[in-house]
Order: sequence, then C-alpha cells, then structure tokens
Amino acid sequence: MNKAVVVEIRTGSVAQCSRRILDAFEGKSLQTLEREVARAARICDQTPDSSLGAEQAELLEALLESMHASISRHQPDVNMELSLLGHLAGR
Repeated sequence: MNKAVVVEIRTGSVAQCSRRILDAFEGKSLQTLEREVARAARICDQTPDSSLGAEQAELLEALLESMHASISRHQPDVNMELSLLGHLAGR
C-alpha cells in the first residue's frame, strides 16, 4: 500500500528542511529527495523572521545550488554539503 504525505508547501524552517533533506538522502529515495529539495527552495524564498534566519536560508539555498551542480555534472560528491546540512539541522 502506498502512503501519501500531505505537506503544506510554504511552511517549515531551514532546520526542518535540512533534516528532511538529510532523511531523504539517507533513505536513498531520489523522488523523496527531489521533493524535499524543491520544498526547501520554496522555504528559502520566504521572508525570514530574523537576520539569522536570512543567513540560514541563504546558506541552505547555496547548498542546494551546489548539490544540484554536482549532480548535474555527474559528480555527486556532496559530503561537504551533507555536513553543512547536518549543522543547519542541528545534528
């Protein structure tokens, strides 16, 4: 039986997005990873509540761009990005 997950598109924090991306990466589901990366990109487009939130959103956006560039060059060495996502996620 397939489970459907309903996610409110414009909610969440940088930490939550980072955790969800890491979980998707660890789960090795490309479809889930793509969905979470798209969700995180939408979260980054929101106006953050604080300067720290703005800095975290900018870092997450840069990490997403770097990961996308690595994957599109077929060189998916994203260890640095995963480490920084872990930091953003509070792991």
